[in-house]
Amino acid sequence: MVLALDAMDDMDARENETLANIQSAYFEFLDKQFGHFYSQMRREGLTPYQMGVRAGSSDKFVKAVSEIAEEVHKGLWEFWDDYEPAMRKHLSQSSTLKGVFGGDVFPSYTKNVASSAGLYLDTIVLPDPVLKTLSSHHLARPEFSAYLLMKHALNALSYRELALADVDTPIVVIAPGHTREFANLPAQIRMAGEADTLAHASRLFGRKIRSRKSLEKHLSRFETPDELIASLKEPERLLFDTEWTDDLATQFQRYVSESLGQFETDLGQEQPGVILHTFLMGRMLQVNAAVQDSLDYQGSPLITAPTSWQYLQWKYEYDLERGREVFPDRHQSMVVSALSQSDGEPFALLSSVPPSTLIELRRRDALRSLRETIRAGVDDIATADRTDFEEVVAMVRGNLQTALDDHQKQLADASSSRLFYGMDVASFIGRGALGVIGATTDNVLATLGALGITLAASTNVKDLWRKGRELLDKETTVRRSPVAILVRHLDVDKPTSFTDAIL
Repeated sequence: MVLALDAMDDMDARENETLANIQSAYFEFLDKQFGHFYSQMRREGLTPYQMGVRAGSSDKFVKAVSEIAEEVHKGLWEFWDDYEPAMRKHLSQSSTLKGVFGGDVFPSYTKNVASSAGLYLDTIVLPDPVLKTLSSHHLARPEFSAYLLMKHALNALSYRELALADVDTPIVVIAPGHTREFANLPAQIRMAGEADTLAHASRLFGRKIRSRKSLEKHLSRFETPDELIASLKEPERLLFDTEWTDDLATQFQRYVSESLGQFETDLGQEQPGVILHTFLMGRMLQVNAAVQDSLDYQGSPLITAPTSWQYLQWKYEYDLERGREVFPDRHQSMVVSALSQSDGEPFALLSSVPPSTLIELRRRDALRSLRETIRAGVDDIATADRTDFEEVVAMVRGNLQTALDDHQKQLADASSSRLFYGMDVASFIGRGALGVIGATTDNVLATLGALGITLAASTNVKDLWRKGRELLDKETTVRRSPVAILVRHLDVDKPTSFTDAIL
C-alpha cells in the first residue's frame, strides 16, 4: 500500500489550501487503501465491525498491516502536518456551530452521527481514525490492530458523501486534532489530565490527594481489587462502562481481561492500584484532548458515548471546585441543560437520515434558525459575565425551549403531511436528546490558553490556578469552559405517526 496523497512544495499554497481540496485528498487516500474492502462490505451487506472481525482473523491482512503500518502512518502524519494549519484556520474562522467529536476513536459504526446531528449542528468535526489507530499500532496485538484499522477506516468512508458534499457550510470535516500525537500529548493537556485524575481520586477515596506521588503511595497499599474497591467512598465514580452492570470487582476483572488484554502490555499483571491509576489518567486525558480540540477548532465537544459524557461532566465539576479556590464566594454550579420537553426525556428528532437526504435538506436551508439559536446559546453561556451568569443561562434555556417547541410542531406537521421542507421525512422521525453542559468558571485548558504560558514555569495545579487568579484579577477576558454538546438518538421502529415517533 502506498500513500496516495500529493504534498505541495509551496508552504504558502499549503497554508491556503481550500477545505474541500484537503478533504478530497484525504478521502482519495482512504479510497485507495480501503475502497476495495468498502465495496465488498456493501456488496455483502456487512458492517464495519464484521469486516473488522474478518480482517483480524485473516493472517494475510494482519501480516500486511504489520509490514506497512509504519510507512502509512508516516505518510499520513506528514500530510496532516502540511495541511492541519489550513484546516485549523478554516474551522476557527468560521462562526458556524461546530461539534468536535471526542471521547472515542470515532463515532459508533451502528449510527452515522451526522444522520442525527447534521441538521442540528452546522459542521461535525471528526478525528482521523486511521491516524489514531496507527498511532497506537505498536501497542496493540497484531490481530486487534488489524481489526481496529479495518473497522474504523470503513466507518470513516461512510462519511465521504457528507464530507465532500457541495454545500455552503461543510456538514462533516475530518481533522487530525490531537489524534496524531495522543502518545505524546501537549503539556497543557497532560497537566489538566493529571489535575482531573487527582481530583477524581480524591472523590473516590474521600480524601484530598494533592500530588501524583501521594496518589501512587495511597494506591500501593492495595494488594487485590477487592481491597481497593472496599476502600472507595464514592464507588459510583469508578465507571468502566455505563453498559456494564456487574459488581465493581467483576467489572475490574473484565476491564483487565477484555480491554487491557488486547494490548501488548504487562499492565494487567500489575497491582490493582497501578491499573486504576492508568485507567483514570487515560479517561481524563481523553476528555481533555476533546476539550482542547474544540478550543483549537473554535467548536464545542460533541460527545455521544455515555461513559465519556459522564467523565466530561466530572471534569467540568472538578474545574468548578478549583475555581471556587480562586473565587470562594462564588455559588453558581455547573449548568446541565437537557433540552427536551420534560427534563431528561427524549424529544422528537430527525435521526438515521440518509446522507443524500441530509445533503438535500441542508441545501434547502432546513433548520437554520434552530442551529443559529443553539449557537447563540452556546456563545452566550461561554462568554457570560460572572455577575449575570444565572440570568444568561435562564434566558438561553428559554430561547432554546421555544425553538425546540417550534421544531416539534414542524415534525408533527411532517408526520401528517409527510413533507418537511418539501421532502418526505416521516420515516426518519425518532427520539433523541440534545444536551448542553457548561461551567461557571474557566477550566485549566482555557486558563492556560489565555495566559499563553508554558508549563515549565508551572510545577503543580495550585501554581497554575494562582496564575489564573492573577489573570482574572486583572479583569482580562478569558473564555469559559467550552460548552459541550451531546446529540443521541434511540432505535425506534419506523413510525406511522408523530405520536408513534416520540413514544
